[in-house]
Amino acid sequence: MHSRSQLLADVPAELREDLETRIDIIEHKLKYVTDKPSIAIVESLDPLKLATVDEELLGLAGGTAIKAEDASLWNDLKTIDPEILIFAIKGNSIPQTLSAVFEKVPMELLGELFAMKSNRVFIAESENFYNVSGEKLVDHLELVAEIINPKQFYFGFEGNGWVKLSI
Repeated sequence: MHSRSQLLADVPAELREDLETRIDIIEHKLKYVTDKPSIAIVESLDPLKLATVDEELLGLAGGTAIKAEDASLWNDLKTIDPEILIFAIKGNSIPQTLSAVFEKVPMELLGELFAMKSNRVFIAESENFYNVSGEKLVDHLELVAEIINPKQFYFGFEGNGWVKLSI
């Protein structure tokens, strides 16, 4: 389990209190939320590869991680049928990922997923998902919490940190 000191280890002391407050807000708003939807984060499309996710961090943001080793083929993703699907292709911006999704993802399969049927498929800036620490880590938590629980959170990441996929 991550302690706050581990999460914020590389943060200067003058920023730490503000970041701890931001984490407190997330924890407080999710304290009584028992529904933690399953989340698949796609880091590569060709071949399909799910991101290795820190399960505790995703849990702090309000979700349950689908493990990277659980899906290496598109049909695996259909079998898992995540409640939320996030495309955060390493090294890609939102427009690049959006283009790649329409080019490489089997749309008929995507349309069968619970996440697509419930309008919970997202495209995210990869810089917000990989190799984040300190202040960026808290931004990541807020961004993911906003995607998972839009009724509880508005941090302003929609549009520049993530967008909803519509087909």
